[in-house]
Amino acid sequence: MKLNHIDQNCLGHRTISERKAFLKLFAPILKGDYKASLRYLYIHSKFIQLSERDEQPAASLMGNGDNIIIIMKGLVSGYILSPMGHRCDIWLAEHKGVFIYKSANGNPTLINLEAIEPTILLLISQAQLESATQDFPLLHRLFTHLIFPNAIMGLDHHTLLNKLDSTGEKLNYFMKAYPGLFERVPKRIYNTYASGQLL
Repeated sequence: MKLNHIDQNCLGHRTISERKAFLKLFAPILKGDYKASLRYLYIHSKFIQLSERDEQPAASLMGNGDNIIIIMKGLVSGYILSPMGHRCDIWLAEHKGVFIYKSANGNPTLINLEAIEPTILLLISQAQLESATQDFPLLHRLFTHLIFPNAIMGLDHHTLLNKLDSTGEKLNYFMKAYPGLFERVPKRIYNTYASGQLL
């Protein structure tokens, strides 16, 4: 798909790297006559670029409290802060990684993101995306082929790491669950996953 197929009114504030990452991720998923669906997704998405070691606070990610965060490019660690201000990393993701806010009593999980590598995030409201599937049925493919499988996989990895007892077992699982990432993740972040304790 060529960039000029996307509504030109929404291109002015988007960088070339954001556009390329967007097309690389979504065009293969939305196969067939996907132009209208892709245009809708592009117009209603928010893009955030993070440099290495940049952090994005939860307040700017929450939106309506139902945002889906998709990693279009890069590597990030998602963490929460305890009431005492201690950091606990709960999510590690690279290209195609997905995080869905879970609300408790109407309050979204206050996750913060730190870029381990230069990263491009896409944020979109889950409610808005679900509503759009009525007009653009092809968008169902995003839920079945990208959002739900990748969000569940990330949660499963963290849950299993917490259930393992020894550091050696956690290390072995981490290397299998995140192939190629062990060397890219700073030790200070990996230690949270290995120990299951707050830094």
